[in-house]
Amino acid sequence: MEEKIQKPQPVEEDTIDLVEILQKLWVKRKLILIVTGAFMAL
Repeated sequence: MEEKIQKPQPVEEDTIDLVEILQKLWVKRKLILIVTGAFMAL
């Protein structure tokens, strides 16, 4: 029976990319403002 040799997987960094998150929020800023304004009006 053949044994499969597993190659070590590259380790991904456990970091938070703040720039990427801020870019996504900036794109959705209009929606965020509308939803926030709607809840403030209640």
